Amino acid sequence: MSGRIAQILAQALILGGGVMIKAFVEAYQRVAANPEAAKAAAEQAKRSTTSFLKNEMSVREAQDILNFSNQKPRTLAELQERYEKYFNANDPKKGGSFYVQSKVFRAKEALEKSMKEEVR
Repeated sequence: MSGRIAQILAQALILGGGVMIKAFVEAYQRVAANPEAAKAAAEQAKRSTTSFLKNEMSVREAQDILNFSNQKPRTLAELQERYEKYFNANDPKKGGSFYVQSKVFRAKEALEKSMKEEVR
């Protein structure tokens, strides 16, 4: 019985290894065919990883959290008003969620930062 299990495990490892090798070969071929696109993708991945490690929220996510459909707030006052509405609505003392309240706070930070960068 254990011989049969070992045989199945060996086949699974060989099959998995073959799939991994094929994926690496295809990725290499794509990079070789278009090195500029690969360089741009690597830069984007680097920026995404950096913001993730710094716990920075994307502007898109911040807009979603504060319910600014597909546009940024027009003024800081509009942003502050929306922030206060959602922050107070999620107050843990009123049965809200501290986690959601934290997300609302981070969303406000991200949008404020984005708005200040646009002014420069």
